[in-house]
Parts: sequence; structure tokens; C-alpha cells
Amino acid sequence: GSTFKPILVAGALEEKIMPVRVQLAEVDYPSDAAKPAERGAVTVTLVTETQEMSYPAEYVEPGVFEARIPVETLAAGTYAILVNAELAGALPAAASGVVVLY
Repeated sequence: GSTFKPILVAGALEEKIMPVRVQLAEVDYPSDAAKPAERGAVTVTLVTETQEMSYPAEYVEPGVFEARIPVETLAAGTYAILVNAELAGALPAAASGVVVLY
């Protein structure tokens, strides 16, 4: 199985890119032994009032994946972030959060 904890880091709208870092661990069941994931497919979805935009997250280092979301067309406000992670042979994992752009 796999678990992860999203860490949302929002830059100012002037930067035009919002990096979203995801911590991902492979968890061995039933022992619950966890190790930083070195592979997997991670997708970050930004939800606005009118659409959902998905971006693949790239592997950065063991246990860390990052998606870079363009925000130049977004107005200041609060948006939902959904993170999905999949790994062959494991149950998919999902988490959500909120980001405020200003």
C-alpha cells in the first residue's frame, strides 16, 4: 500500500507558478513499515468554480514528488487541491487540501 501527506506551498500570484510538494511513502502491510517512495504516479488536481485541471507530479527525491501548477489565469481566492497517488501492486491513495492565492 501507499500513503502520502500533501504539503501545499503557494507562491504569490506574481510568480505565476504554484509548486505543490507531496510526501509519498510505501507502506508494507501488515507490518506498517514505511519507506520513502522512489516510484509511483502522482497527480495533483486544482479545482476552480468552473473546471478541474490536473498536473503530473515529478519525482524529486525519495519520498517527495512535485507538481508545478500555472496560476497566471487564476484570480485571488481559495481553491481545492486533490492529490492522487498510484503504485503498481498497491492500493491508490488520495488526499485533499485548500490553497489560498493572493
